[in-house]
Amino acid sequence: MKTKLLSTLFITGLLATSSVYAQNDFKLDKTTLSAGYAQIKMAGQDPIHGGVFSIRQEVNSQFGVLATATYAQNEYDLNKPVNTFFKDVTVRYYSVMAGPTVRLNDFVSVYGTAGMSQVQFKSDDSELKKVKKNAFSWGAGLIINPAEMVSISLGYENSRFKFKNTDNRIILDGFIANIGYRF
Repeated sequence: MKTKLLSTLFITGLLATSSVYAQNDFKLDKTTLSAGYAQIKMAGQDPIHGGVFSIRQEVNSQFGVLATATYAQNEYDLNKPVNTFFKDVTVRYYSVMAGPTVRLNDFVSVYGTAGMSQVQFKSDDSELKKVKKNAFSWGAGLIINPAEMVSISLGYENSRFKFKNTDNRIILDGFIANIGYRF
């Protein structure tokens, strides 16, 4: 799975950068590196906490490309089963997404992302020891530049996982908050 996810990310990045560099005399604008906090909520469960890393490359003064990677983890006990088929589990969530950014003015930009996510359930007490599931994920958010070299972003992330041979569906909603350096 990791090979497929990394291959998809690499091919997407290659296609995005090759089309951008196809023009003659092309110069990229500012780059922003940011890291922050991710809180992913699964219905009926305590939030999964983690981190997010993102890189934004402004193509010109109005448009750009954003890539994000999110990781979150939590442990659940016997009192709160996850969708009635997992008990006493460790849950890990990963996502890798990319998408466009649009600058509205000198201080505010909006973005939309799409990509892949994975949720992993691991248990020692259950008959199912380890289950991994991949799904499409998407996100949207707001990027604020209060100063020329500072970037603050707030965003939303969503993934929906369906398990085979059951009606069980897990929906994960995430809140993302980043602070970054723009150069």
